[in-house]
Order: sequence, then structure tokens, then C-alpha cells
Amino acid sequence: MTQKNNHTIARSWDEFSEQLLGFIISRIHHKEDAEDILQEVYLKSINNIDKLQEDSNLNAWLYTVTRNAINDYFRNKQKNKETITQDIFTEDTDALNIKDSFCCLEPHINELPGKYKEVILLSEIEGLKHQEIADKLKLSLSAIKSRVVRGREMLKEKFVTCCKYRIDENGKLAGEPDCQRPECNH
Repeated sequence: MTQKNNHTIARSWDEFSEQLLGFIISRIHHKEDAEDILQEVYLKSINNIDKLQEDSNLNAWLYTVTRNAINDYFRNKQKNKETITQDIFTEDTDALNIKDSFCCLEPHINELPGKYKEVILLSEIEGLKHQEIADKLKLSLSAIKSRVVRGREMLKEKFVTCCKYRIDENGKLAGEPDCQRPECNH
């Protein structure tokens, strides 16, 4: 990367980072995640500035990088939701019903006690490995594994209570949802 490119991206970043942050927040509505995405955009723009054509508009390119990062965020979030539902729902539960229950997933996670909520968000929504969570929270790996298992069990209980699923012989959720949350409309 040339010194000129470094200077150009730094100058544009100083001018447009607040606008980019506002752009990201307007799409994801979560300030901490938006700030993380902005950091990713900065790193991607620094690492890929050489791919920018000489006659291209740098600001338009930064918005393109930002849009791509937002799309990645939603793609990863959806993938992580599918992973958690595979872990707690039985295979014979209709995939459409599982998707319908997503409206309850985040509210149920947010209702968990703090230490379980934190590890479930990091593990199931952000997709971090157990060791990464242990390092981040400065806890033992066994403590994290225990909290993830207990957090998943609490989530199952919430789906049973709220959405009227049942727990099958394998300990997974099964049945048809009949959610009690007005926003779900099952």
C-alpha cells in the first residue's frame, strides 16, 4: 500500500466516519454492533485500498464497503440463529415453525440471567468459540461450557412456556408453536 493511499483513506475516514456510523446504525439499530462494523469497514478499506481504481470515488467506495459489511453482519446473524435452533429443536420440528419462533429468540435470550445471557449472546449469536469466550470473559473453559449448556436449557424452558413447544425424549424442542407474545402471531 502506498503512502499516498494511506493518507487518502485517513483523510476521508476522518471526514466520513461519523456519517458511515450513522448509516450503519440506521440499518441495524444497535450502536455497539454498528461501532464494530465501522471498525471492520476501516480495516477492510485500509487492507483493500489498492483495489480502488485511480479514477473511482473514494467516498462511494467506502459506502460500498460499508454496505457489504452490513450484509455480512445480517448473514452471520441469520446463520447463528439457525445454528442455535438446530441445537435446541428436534429434527422433526418443521423448519418454518422454527423460523416463526425467531421472533422470540432474542427476547428470550435477553430475559436470561446476566451470566447466561452474556455467554449465549457470544456463543450463539456472535458465533464465538467457547475458548474465545473464556478468554474474553477471563473464565475457565469449563465454566463457559457449563453456562452455555444451562443457558440453552433455560431457552428451551422459555420456548416451552411461551411458545407451547414440548421437550422430546432427546431433550430437544418439538411440536407446533402457539406463542403467547403478541408480536409473534403464530
